[in-house]
Parts: sequence; structure tokens; C-alpha cells
Amino acid sequence: MTSDMSTVAEQGANAIDYRFDNPTVLTPPKDAPPRYQWQRVVEYSSFSDWQGISRLFAPLFANASKPNANSSLKQEAARIAAAHAKPLDRAAAALKLVQQDVRYIYVGLNGGNLTPAGADETWQRRYGDCKAKTVLLLALLRELGVEAEAVLVNNSGTDDGLDERLPSPRMFDHVLVRARVDGQSYWLDGTLPAVVPPGAEPVIPYQWVLPLTAQGSSLEQLSWAPASRPNEITLFEVDARAGFERPARITNTTIRRGIEGLQQEVQFAAATPAQLLSAFRQNAIGNTWQTIEDVQWRYDVKAQASILTIIGTGAVDWDDDGDGMRSLALPGGGFSPPEKRIRAAEQDQALPFYNKPDFSCYVTTVRLPSTTKPEQWSHKDDINNRMFGRAYYRAFDIYDGSLRMVRGSRIEQKEIDATKAKRDNGRIALFDNSMAWISYNPSGKNTDTKASRRVPATNEIDWTADNVPCLASSTGS
Repeated sequence: MTSDMSTVAEQGANAIDYRFDNPTVLTPPKDAPPRYQWQRVVEYSSFSDWQGISRLFAPLFANASKPNANSSLKQEAARIAAAHAKPLDRAAAALKLVQQDVRYIYVGLNGGNLTPAGADETWQRRYGDCKAKTVLLLALLRELGVEAEAVLVNNSGTDDGLDERLPSPRMFDHVLVRARVDGQSYWLDGTLPAVVPPGAEPVIPYQWVLPLTAQGSSLEQLSWAPASRPNEITLFEVDARAGFERPARITNTTIRRGIEGLQQEVQFAAATPAQLLSAFRQNAIGNTWQTIEDVQWRYDVKAQASILTIIGTGAVDWDDDGDGMRSLALPGGGFSPPEKRIRAAEQDQALPFYNKPDFSCYVTTVRLPSTTKPEQWSHKDDINNRMFGRAYYRAFDIYDGSLRMVRGSRIEQKEIDATKAKRDNGRIALFDNSMAWISYNPSGKNTDTKASRRVPATNEIDWTADNVPCLASSTGS
């Protein structure tokens, strides 16, 4: 039970009494990690440890994943083995088969949904829930000689602090497979779209998982590190070479990873190119777009990213600053200043503050009017800062007839202590929250047009690659 309950608990011979007289509403500590949302909770469990749950569930999955002697699954496994020589390729083929050929259907049964359907039954009826798909995948992997185990996880994101809770199966809402190939662990989720191969990390960033083993396993904490690739990149190319008064040709590309990217894959995969084009023409033409000429979408399996590109024309919102001068705020180029991390006096001041993991990147390239010169252009300052566990980065460059900007933001620490929060509260006044303004002055003589670090244009590099320059090589304090 939580401390707010233990302080009022009265232990009797056969019961525990909790007596409240018009109790006040409890408010979770502001901006604290999710585990501190746990308030006024009493739990009971018949399990003395997590190993007991692991031992109980392991034979359910082990028995259900044993195909019959004449099972057609054996033929499927033989077909996969004949087509693929490497164990990882075989595991990937087995996963794709489960993802693609067996529909996902949730089987709730009023909470009594703990025993998985057998592998043969699931393969015969071609549908199943996460347990059924996991069992089917385990059966195929066993036939292929790939070591694998079922693992209970929590998809709802409420597993922070799970190690402080009483052992209970209800703490999990999903099960998937962890395979071992050539000494490396891979996560395989049969409920995800068939574009998701075995991965060194699960698609959802679990904190605590429970492997199901005959001997019984303890909760296992998965390590966390700042994202190595942005979960979203937004690219804008504005071709304004025709002049300030003419519509520009605009190319807008978004690259989404993770669950958001998969949601887009599910949404767009069934649509034809003509249907996509029609939908965007009907819904997107307005402030940004005057015309939409083309819409292209694909899911890049290697990059594990959904890539949507819209091509068309639109008016550029140049500000007329007088005397022939113009200015433009680039989309996505500014940062809002972070809020102070403070709590009410009655809340625990020593608790850490929480940052939801995120890594975003905006890249904008403006192809400058052909009648202008590079020295007539200027831009706002670059940014390289870190505050409250988040890195902020912005860089400009004027090169090859274009003005380029990249702006990135990444969570470096999920939790920051009260001391660091207090320090950064005092630094907020110094935060550069300027929009990404670029300016043209026909009389300007800007000689400082060379960036300290070359900023690539939207079309110069592969922005789905692992090493895109969305952050400084060394982040400021």
C-alpha cells in the first residue's frame, strides 16, 4: 500500500481498516515521474515474488507452442529454412509470416484472458490475440532452431516503478517474443505490421519486462539512452527563386518513426496514390498550399520510418520591412522557453522532475530569389544549449544560392534532480526563444555568410540515415 494509506491503516485480526473523514483530494507531485502518480492504492497479491508469475505462465506458452506431429506449421518452418540460411533471416521470415498471415483480434473474455490458444489452432483459423501470435511465433522459431522466450510487457506506459509494486499479472497487458541469435537479443512482436522486423530494441520503450521461464525469472529493467535518431523530422524546401512576389514551389517531407510512424503506415498503406493525392488536395489546400501537385508516401523498412512528401506551390509570407527589405520566419525554427520546474509548497520538493523522451528535427531550405546576392541576407543567431535535461540546437548557413536551417531538440535525461532544476530555473531568462527569422536588405553587406559547420540542404543528404546533423556535435551546458 502507498504511504498515504499505511499511515491510516488499522490492523485487525482478520482485516485492515482504513477510516477517512471527508479526505482531501490528492494531487500528484507536479512534473514528477509517472511512478509518483500512484496514490491511495492498496494492493493484494497471492504471489510472493515475480518469479512465481513467470513460472506459472511459462508452461502455458510452452505447451501451447508445441505443434502436432503432422502440423502444417512444420511445413512452413521447412519452407522458411530452405529459403533462408542465416538464423536471423529465418527469424525475420517467421515473424513476417505471423504478422502478415494471421489477423490480430483482441480476445478479452472479461479479464480471464490468460491462457493462449494453441499454435495449430491459431494457424488454422488465421486470427489471434497477442498471446496466440506469440505462441505461433514461438512454435515456428523452435522448429527453426532459434532460441526464444515469451516476455510480458506493459504497452500502456504505466510500468515506471513496477519494481515497487506487488507481483501481479494485471500489471501487464501484452506479450511478445525475445529471441537470441548469434549472442544478440532481438524483439519480435507478431501484432505489429509486417514492416517491423526483429529489432535490438522493442518498438515501445518498455522500462520493466517479465520473461516467462520454467525456472522463474525476475523483473528485468531495460536500459534507456537518448534517442540516436529523431522520431520525427520535418523537411521544408521553399524554392523562391522566381522572386518575392511570386508563389514558391514547396516540398514538404515528414519522416516519422516508432508507433506514430506505424500508425501512419496502417493509415496510408491501403490507399492508392490517386486517393492520397485527392485527400490532401481536399484537406490541405489553404494557408500553406495554393496547389498540390503530388503526394508520395512509402514506409522505409531499413530506416523504420514512414515518409510522406507533399509537392506543390504556395505564397511565401514575406514581411515587407520597407525600403525593399523583406523578412521571413522559417517554419519550425524557434523554441518556446521551457517552463519553470517548481512545485507547490506542500508537495515534496526533493522529487525528480520528468521529461518524456523525444527527439525532433526541423530542416528548412530557402532557395533565394535569383535577383539577390548572399551578402544581402542575414539570419538570427545559432543556438546550442541544454536546459532541464533537454538539448536545443539551431544552425543557419548561406550557401549555393540558398539559406539553410536545421533545428533539433532531444531529451538527454528522463529525470532531473531538484538541484539541477533549481539551477536551470535561474537560467530561463537567458533562453533564446527567437523565431528563425531570415532577412533581406538590398543595401546589406553581410560578409559573415560562412557557417562554422556546413548545414546541408533538404536534398543534399539522406535524412533517414542514422547520423543526420540534427544536434551539435557537442552540446552546451
